[in-house]
Amino acid sequence: MTLRIIKILEIDMNNSVNLLNKVFLEKRRISNIITSDSKEFYIIKDILYLLIIWRQLSDYNTRKEMLKY
Repeated sequence: MTLRIIKILEIDMNNSVNLLNKVFLEKRRISNIITSDSKEFYIIKDILYLLIIWRQLSDYNTRKEMLKY
């Protein structure tokens, strides 16, 4: 059981890291296209902050609880 949970956590963290890397790349690409005072930039910045916070929540159960809301 513990091994299974660890495996799920590893997969979850890998997915989070991959997603975060994609967002960083996308943010850089978009910020080159649009000006920093446009609405799209702020939306992307907010999403980025949320992903960073999400990534820092390493406890799988905490994430599961957060998904309920």
